[in-house]
Amino acid sequence: MPSRVQKERNIVPFRTKSQLVLFVTDASSSMTETTIGNLSKIDALNQVVRNLFYRLKESRIKQNFDIACIDFAIDARIVLNPVQLITLNPETFSLVTSIRNGGTNLTEALEKAKEMSVNYIQTSNVRSSVVIFILTDGEANIREDELPRIASEIKAKGIKIAVCLLPSLDESISSIARNMMKSIASSDELYTEERDIEKIRNFFMTTLTKETNVNL
Repeated sequence: MPSRVQKERNIVPFRTKSQLVLFVTDASSSMTETTIGNLSKIDALNQVVRNLFYRLKESRIKQNFDIACIDFAIDARIVLNPVQLITLNPETFSLVTSIRNGGTNLTEALEKAKEMSVNYIQTSNVRSSVVIFILTDGEANIREDELPRIASEIKAKGIKIAVCLLPSLDESISSIARNMMKSIASSDELYTEERDIEKIRNFFMTTLTKETNVNL
């Protein structure tokens, strides 16, 4: 039978705010290419996010975090609707349903992200906010002309968009992709081009620290 101290340690504090961390992740075939550490891009991102979850679970505001995921290739799919961080098992977590060919439909993914984020804010019974992390290795090529409008609609609702471009070791990023992704991000500090796993994790942590006003 658990002791009183053990029971107290298992008590989850009430939420003071609800914070949705929504990952919108590239699931196109190029994400299987190798990056630093001899990992594929998607495996590297999964590793980073699992480490992030462990770090957030140690936070004094861990009860405030919800996690959701959308992936995109030729189409966009909801991988995970918003769930509490504390219920997730990092070891079995994956950002994408499957790697797919046929295109990079970030536009549809952001449409789904907008709908999910607005619903999250409207149905929350405490103060709430959303940070969308776009994780990709290149430029959108399906309905890409609609991206600026959709991103502007999201940002107009006070939802933050952070962008991480993850090129492979021998791949440069086109100026078209760079300019488009920079324009989608909510600010210059919410945009990064990075291959190093630790630096990507730091980008996540810095962004969430500023959003929550808590040193994570």
